[in-house]
Amino acid sequence: MYFCDRLLGCGLSLVLATFALAEERRSEYQFTGAHEHGRANLFVVMEREELQIEFQSPGMSLLGFEHDARTEGQKKELDRLHHLLEDERALIILKGGRCERLSVDVDMQGLELDEHEEKHNHNEAEHSEIRVLYSFRCHESGQLNSIRLVLFEQFPALERVDAQWIVRSKQGAQTLRANQPLIELQ
Repeated sequence: MYFCDRLLGCGLSLVLATFALAEERRSEYQFTGAHEHGRANLFVVMEREELQIEFQSPGMSLLGFEHDARTEGQKKELDRLHHLLEDERALIILKGGRCERLSVDVDMQGLELDEHEEKHNHNEAEHSEIRVLYSFRCHESGQLNSIRLVLFEQFPALERVDAQWIVRSKQGAQTLRANQPLIELQ
């Protein structure tokens, strides 16, 4: 019984220490759900061979608009962006690890009109978010050295990406910019 109490106490201490560290770094890295143009979030999690990378951005930072794509030009731009985001190489380059993409999920809710919305034009979203989730299997996961963001070249309105990662029992956070686009994982 003493071991269990001691273990529970250690676990609770670890959780409290994690929250304290997160609060301490809160001012340095703001990972809020707040909608801020020119800013995006990147989350990286690796467990064994499985790697997931999630990218979130306001529509304005990638498209130049955040409402339903109404004009032909906006619909073409939305379609172009959707196809671009389906290829992870438009956003990131993984160095090492022999990672193969298993799936991609591009969510542009609030920007794409369905038939009902087109007829009735009910969706008047002012702030639309774009979310992309990439899943990989890394055959040499211990050799994944870095992640380079190349999306700044594609999206000049994007000024910074706040990144968080948990890889091989290590965690980190940093702000990435066009002049500092690299997450070092080793």
